[in-house]
Amino acid sequence: MSLIFELIEARKVELARRQPSLDFLPFSTAELLTKIHAELFPDVSQTVDVYFVARGPLACIGHTSESASIYIHQLLNHSETPFAVISSILKHELLHLRIPSTSEHGRKVQHSPEFWAAEREIAPERHSAWAWVEINLWTCLRRRPKLQRIDVRANWKTVWNQPRTDIAICEQTIREQRAAIYGEQAGEQGCW
Repeated sequence: MSLIFELIEARKVELARRQPSLDFLPFSTAELLTKIHAELFPDVSQTVDVYFVARGPLACIGHTSESASIYIHQLLNHSETPFAVISSILKHELLHLRIPSTSEHGRKVQHSPEFWAAEREIAPERHSAWAWVEINLWTCLRRRPKLQRIDVRANWKTVWNQPRTDIAICEQTIREQRAAIYGEQAGEQGCW
């Protein structure tokens, strides 16, 4: 990918972040963010806002020393998106404010072992949330391991209009698939 293309894409994402959007979730994302921030991240001094955007990764956070903005892709702004999915994403993004990126072999590491251990402690719903994402949205997501993120593909609007599978069914399906691949013990322990 050329530098010019990356700059053009960055500009498109920047413009998308400036456009307001309605919240279609059956709960208030702003209220959930406020609750999580107060209960789990009292040490994080920045004011934090959350926005839905129509471009870029599934979720990300941008911040300064005074404020932070969590951007969640419009793909998740759906009446059938479970509370656990948004809760898990908000916790993950807020955790970036507590545990900053590190450098390993000259490369930026956004998700250190310390980060993942902290996430396991504060977000027990993450397995269910990712099971739901895998079952319902994976056809329009693209893993970007080198960038340490998941981008939303341009076909996301076709997926957005489809009915969603319940989170409990998604979790059970993923457990059964993992058990079939890794054996019964993996399925029982919830190896993700």
